[in-house]
Amino acid sequence: MAVTNSLYKIDNGDSPDVDEVISNQSFILNNVLAYALDGATTTNQHNLFMDLFTSDTAQSMTNLTYDSGNDWYETTDQSVFADYYMDIYTTTTTGISALNINNCLTIKIYEDGSGYVYRMYSTSGTAEVQRAEVMKTLFYGTNGSDEKVSGITGLTNLKSSDSRDVGKRAFYFYIACSPNASLNSGLTGNEYNDLTITFNDTSTNTDCSVWSYTHGRGDSTYGKWGTAYCEFPTSTVVNSASSGTSDETGTDTSAEEADNPATMMLRQRSPNTGGTTYGGSQSAGIARAIVLCSGSTSTNYTETWEASEFSEGSHIDFYTDHSIPLIEAATITSDDAILVTGTKTLASEDAVIIKQLSEIDSSNSLQVEFSADGGSNYQVVTESVLSDITNTGTTGQLRFTITRTDNTVEDRLKAYAYYVG
Repeated sequence: MAVTNSLYKIDNGDSPDVDEVISNQSFILNNVLAYALDGATTTNQHNLFMDLFTSDTAQSMTNLTYDSGNDWYETTDQSVFADYYMDIYTTTTTGISALNINNCLTIKIYEDGSGYVYRMYSTSGTAEVQRAEVMKTLFYGTNGSDEKVSGITGLTNLKSSDSRDVGKRAFYFYIACSPNASLNSGLTGNEYNDLTITFNDTSTNTDCSVWSYTHGRGDSTYGKWGTAYCEFPTSTVVNSASSGTSDETGTDTSAEEADNPATMMLRQRSPNTGGTTYGGSQSAGIARAIVLCSGSTSTNYTETWEASEFSEGSHIDFYTDHSIPLIEAATITSDDAILVTGTKTLASEDAVIIKQLSEIDSSNSLQVEFSADGGSNYQVVTESVLSDITNTGTTGQLRFTITRTDNTVEDRLKAYAYYVG
């Protein structure tokens, strides 16, 4: 064979051709001379491919973020969302920052050329409270009128760490008994405004969840109050309030879950005015509920009391009204961090040698893989050791995997370079 400026992997027991040996020597010496003359760059080093991460060049990354100030990729403390999380798949970043309310935060855990995955979690105590605060933020906001999920542009999937959420869709129901100038003298305490919600799935709608808010209609000057209720299912009062407010949104309501409820109700009851008109400071009656269930619902509103603010616009089926997908099971469940580099164009190559710079905690480990076919197949390589290329092709790519036994520490990937020949 002829002498070339190429790398050849020579194994034990081989009888290498002299030209192969000279070719290896030529490859090394040529690149050393080029480095001495002009420094190591991808333009003057034969078959050198390198990335100092001066910009975000990853094709995809999982459980890593890019630090543009330090030019490296770093892992995050994943123990903070060990109890409950919701992964949000989206093609844009619009609407993600608005989710940082009700003790909730988001962190990007995956990115590629087509979109992002943000992990949403709560910093509160138990898994039940964390779940409640995530649901409140997504489907209720701060007061029911400013839910945040519909503001996420390009939302494609919601994936939960809790199996109870899988296959479910969210609803928001609301009634309000708006105050007149006074409480009528003829009120007996039996006048009402009722919203009945009927569930169409009464066979597979298990672990159906509710979080509600109630406030009674009344006159605070004279202390005359009606009562607001949430019944789930119908006839089982899970939340009620008269003179004050009972707000169970964002709280642990796991004890109120029901399997296959037929109906539920939001109800307002008038005060008993005993023949006296009360014209003091009037307060509206309010009942709201977030419901997570399988299948669709229908509603029926009836009243024998004051005009209500209720309208169909306050009955939101997020699946049909805002095209919010059904919740799925989380699929990114490993703490391992993965970086897939951009691709490099190769000639037909036989061998590769790779060097990388990183800071990996002693509890964790780093695996380096090489692909010559653009990521269709990878082979594990030992860093700084010349290796045969076993997957043929002309598109080079690396995959770094950090196995994280300790998911609280910060591991960093800082640069890489490799020669092929």
